[in-house]
Amino acid sequence: MLTSSQPPAFVPLARSPARFTSVLLIVNPGSRTGKQFLPAVLDALGDARVHVVETAAPRHATAIVRDLLQTNPGAFDSVLTLGGDGTAMEVATALAEFTDAPPLGIVARGTANILARTLGVPMNPADAIRALREADIVAIDIGQVLNGPAFAIGLGIGLDASMIAGASPALKRRIGYLAYGISALRAGLKLERFRATITVDGAEHEVEASSILIANFGTVLGDLVCFGEDIGHQDGVLDVCIYSPRTYRDAVRIFWRMLRGGMSCDANVRILRGHNIRVETNPPRPMQADGELIGFTPVDVRVTSGAVRVLVPRAAPRRWRVRLLPAARATTDRLEIRKTP
Repeated sequence: MLTSSQPPAFVPLARSPARFTSVLLIVNPGSRTGKQFLPAVLDALGDARVHVVETAAPRHATAIVRDLLQTNPGAFDSVLTLGGDGTAMEVATALAEFTDAPPLGIVARGTANILARTLGVPMNPADAIRALREADIVAIDIGQVLNGPAFAIGLGIGLDASMIAGASPALKRRIGYLAYGISALRAGLKLERFRATITVDGAEHEVEASSILIANFGTVLGDLVCFGEDIGHQDGVLDVCIYSPRTYRDAVRIFWRMLRGGMSCDANVRILRGHNIRVETNPPRPMQADGELIGFTPVDVRVTSGAVRVLVPRAAPRRWRVRLLPAARATTDRLEIRKTP
C-alpha cells in the first residue's frame, strides 16, 4: 500500500525573523575550513554587532559561553558556531545551564556536520546565515553525560565509536565525510560483538550487541538514516537502540532498514526507552557523542527536556522517495512515499 507522510516535525517556540542584532560567534580554527570562512560569515551578518571568540582547546567553547553569559546576561540575541558538531555541542552544553539562554545557530564547517544537516542548515556559510536569520526557534531535548558533555543526536558504543576512532585527522582533512565511510567499512567487516549491562530507570537488561546507541534524534541527515521510527527529539526521553547482528546478512539488512525503514520489525534490533540510563561493559569500551570521542564505559546519561533552543530553518521543498512503513513485526510489505530534503 502506498501512503505519504512527513518526517517528524520540529515544533517551534517562536517565529521571529531578523533576530541577528547582537551575536556571539564561536569559531573553531581547528575545524576543516572554519577560520577560512569567517570573513564570509561576518559579511553575511551585515550590520549585526558580532563578538567573535576563537576556541583554543577541547571543551573551551563551553567555558567561553558559560563565562560570557554569566558576566553579560542578555547581551546576545543569538549564539552562532562556526565549526563542526563538536563545537556546536560544546556551546549547547553551556546554553543548557541557563533558562534564558539565547538560541543556538550552527554554521557547519566540520567533517560530518550531522547535526547541522539534520536541522536542515545549508552547508554554504553565507546561505546558512540567510536561512538562520529567518529560522524558527525550537526547543530540543539533550542527553547529558554525568561529568561529561551534552549530546543532541546520540551517544554510541561499539561500531560507531570504532568508526569515529578509525578516521584519522589527516584522512578527514583530505576527503572529509568519506573518511567515516571508509572507517565504518573497516569496523563493520570485523562484526565484533560485546556484552553490556544496560540500566534504564532502574530496570537492568543484559544484552549482547555490536552497537549500542543512546539516541535523541530518530532520523538524521535530512531523514536519510533512521535509528528507530518512534524516536523523538522533543518527547522528554532517550531511546537505547541495541543492534545485534549475528551475520553479515543481518548487518546488511539492518543497514538497509536504517535507510528504508522497518527497524522496529527487525529481530536483531531492540529499543529501550527512559530518562536515566547507565551502560556498563567489561572490558571498558570507547564511546562517541555526536561524532566526538568522549572516553570509555561505564557511562551514566540523563535526558533534559527542552534544554536548548536552536535555530531551525523553515521546511524547504522535499523530494519523494520510498520508505518501508513501521508495520507489525510479522510483515514489512507496506510502503510509504516520504518527502525528504
